[in-house]
Amino acid sequence: MFDWWRQGLPMRGYMALIVISILVPVLLFAVILFSRYYHSEIVRIDEELKNDARELALTIDRDLQGQLYTLQAMSIAQLIRNRNFEAFYRQASKVREFTGLDILLRDRTNQQLINTRVPWGTPLPVEIVPGDDQVIATKKPYISGVFVGAVARRPLYTITVPVLEDDIVAYFLQLSLELQRLVDLLNATILPDRIAGIIDGNHMFMARTRNFDEFVGRRAPDSFIEQLESSEGYWRGTNAEGELVRAGFARSKLAGWWVWVSIPERVVQGSVRQALWTSGVLGVALTILAIFVASLVSGNLVNAIHSLSAQADALGRGESTPSPNLLLRELNVVSQQLVAASAQRKTLEAELVNRATRESEQRFQILVQGVTDYAIYMLDPQGHITNWNPGAARIKGYTEQEVLGKHFSIFYTDEDRKEDLPTRALRTATTAGKYEAEGWRLRKGGHRFWANVVIDPIYDSQGMLIGFAKITRDITEKREAQRQLDAARDQLHQSQKLDAVGQLTGGVAHDFNNLLTIIIGNLDAAKRTLESMKTGAQARLARAVDQALIGALRASTLTAHLLAFARRQPLEMKPLDVNKLLDHTSEFLRPALGEKVQLEVLGTGDVWQIEADRAQLETAIVNLALNGRDAMPDGGKVTIEASNVFLDEDYCSKFAEVRPGQYVQLSVSDRGEGMTKEILDRVFEPFFTTKQPGEGTGLGLSQVYGFVKQSGGHVRICSEPDNGTTVNIYLPRSHARADEHEAHRTTSLSVSGNETILVVEDDENVRVFVSETLRELKYKVIEARNATSALKALEDHVNVDLLLTDVILPGQNGRELAQVVRSKRPGIKVLFMTGYSRDAIVHQGRLDHGVDLIQKPLTQASLATKIRDVLDRHR
Repeated sequence: MFDWWRQGLPMRGYMALIVISILVPVLLFAVILFSRYYHSEIVRIDEELKNDARELALTIDRDLQGQLYTLQAMSIAQLIRNRNFEAFYRQASKVREFTGLDILLRDRTNQQLINTRVPWGTPLPVEIVPGDDQVIATKKPYISGVFVGAVARRPLYTITVPVLEDDIVAYFLQLSLELQRLVDLLNATILPDRIAGIIDGNHMFMARTRNFDEFVGRRAPDSFIEQLESSEGYWRGTNAEGELVRAGFARSKLAGWWVWVSIPERVVQGSVRQALWTSGVLGVALTILAIFVASLVSGNLVNAIHSLSAQADALGRGESTPSPNLLLRELNVVSQQLVAASAQRKTLEAELVNRATRESEQRFQILVQGVTDYAIYMLDPQGHITNWNPGAARIKGYTEQEVLGKHFSIFYTDEDRKEDLPTRALRTATTAGKYEAEGWRLRKGGHRFWANVVIDPIYDSQGMLIGFAKITRDITEKREAQRQLDAARDQLHQSQKLDAVGQLTGGVAHDFNNLLTIIIGNLDAAKRTLESMKTGAQARLARAVDQALIGALRASTLTAHLLAFARRQPLEMKPLDVNKLLDHTSEFLRPALGEKVQLEVLGTGDVWQIEADRAQLETAIVNLALNGRDAMPDGGKVTIEASNVFLDEDYCSKFAEVRPGQYVQLSVSDRGEGMTKEILDRVFEPFFTTKQPGEGTGLGLSQVYGFVKQSGGHVRICSEPDNGTTVNIYLPRSHARADEHEAHRTTSLSVSGNETILVVEDDENVRVFVSETLRELKYKVIEARNATSALKALEDHVNVDLLLTDVILPGQNGRELAQVVRSKRPGIKVLFMTGYSRDAIVHQGRLDHGVDLIQKPLTQASLATKIRDVLDRHR
């Protein structure tokens, strides 16, 4: 049956096998590639669905957060505490007209006192709303799932905020929201071929982009609910409509709802199969073409080999035959050398055997003697040294004459010799076939080094142990480098963790600062109006406005600190004279520290210049000094010192993101309580504080950390319990000339004017506030909601002195608008306003050169001062 195999295949058969052996792996690889493509495409779709769900969850959280801020602002109204519910109803109705949100107020008996859904005086029901018990227990806001409202008589969800009196929940202030609001948010975000929805904490449908009315309030499929153990993930199964789908889900952090996005499995499989069919057809066509080309080439090669075989057979029999003219040049060369190769073969074989033996021995000796990075030496069966290479002499420090015949235990430490480690090492090598370890070893003179040791047993031809081969390598530097690498990796991980905490900050800063602009601006206007009123009730209302204004300003400061920590605060970098900066800072810092604290400022005449944001640097120094004051409740001394330092490569290798070079070191020291290592490891984390509740936000050092890192610097804290604390800030040296007039610049005493200002702001409430504020200051104001309307207004008004524009606008942004305006009106001045802008006018965290910027939230005072400064400059 296998005679053909014993007789051998014809040449064409072998060529066919070669072609098949090439094509089969290629085809198998293609199948594996298609399989992996299919798997990766499914994984990509699942990841895309999960990312879509995560983005929707963030969108829902931002919407809920904005509504929660509105409700919390109203919960501190004095009208509630004065039981003036009718006046509070009018106030709530205005908010409802503005926001479209229904506001309710209930007492502890669940009796509705106010419901903006119906006119004042309408009898209101007693309504038990989910989450009241939790609000009473935690005194914190609560976001409900879906339920049927007592007045609306349709599915709703609510946001409830407690109204506290004497730290007890006295009332429930509540937003009653339509579920269609959630559906609109989903429809505005997802792609048309996908379905999205929201499931509340009770696993009931709250929103769905398809058949919403049919499924609202119904329970989600059990197979989907079983997957909701984690905050986000994937799911494949049958949806509520009985359709097989793939879905990604994520959980809302604020409300605890699950948001999901799904796509029908038939859509996924259809697109993937089409791609696979196209690739498969192309692969088959290429395979057929490859077989055809291989057949042509193999035919020519077979004919040439047949001719060469016939010639070789004739030469082997001693027959002379002319060399055929073969198509392949290489086969022609082989044909010419066959006769000479046959005659010389036996002579060369004998000579090569002898030469190989001699060269092998010589190479081994050269190798052993030439190695200097490894100590290679031999031991007898008892462990005495029998030979010694130059590498051993270099590493161990002994010459060959000093160690031959001595026991190798002289290289071990006293501790290892007491534990009989040398003997155990030889025993392990004998029984296990090899011994390998790392540990401390001794050089001549008793100096230690960290070594990698390998011991192998050596046997003769009869299997008798005749000694050991020992190799030792000095890896002290490698061990130290690994230790430094691990330390740097840990520090980089800590830095990345701290940076990740700040990623969310920039995302909400713009909208939040717009909201604060409206709140602070209108509270400021209300305060100015009330200052002229003298009655008791009006005075109490003025105090309430003051308290609300203080709270809003604290929220503005908190947002600024978070942006600084996240390295997203626009920095106005300028060259600074450090000594002058410290002199100026100490003037207003001394009163702030109090009489019990002594302030000492030390500088030298040759301190280098730096480039930094003056206001942010002063804030950082003040924060550190006040922290030092708080660490010394009984008084003490705070020292601020400036000096020049050079951070070398050895120092920078221990800290991620620090580059070698010249730095100015600003040190703020106190003699206070100090900190433990556990506290030092967390001091730069946002909201971490060791102070009592209410005494600090935990953002002071976080703001310092973010500002210094954004400025290209480095910050380090040295502290021990009861030994005080020193914070060292390292800022890169700048060779630019410091602005001599920067510290002494003053603003015009006038804060009003008669110039014409074009205000461009897409947020209507912010635009109204800014415009009304400017009109109070006697300016002529032209309003525009985007770049298109602004350019049209510019054509209609010849005399425009200043363009005041938000940076983030729909369509063209503020920077692009300013470029177009300046091309049309070269003399016009531009002032940007923003709550958060990363790329338009701020790059690498630094404000572009020549750009004037005012940060939101705005007040009348800050707006008036900045506008006057821009208008009066270079007149």
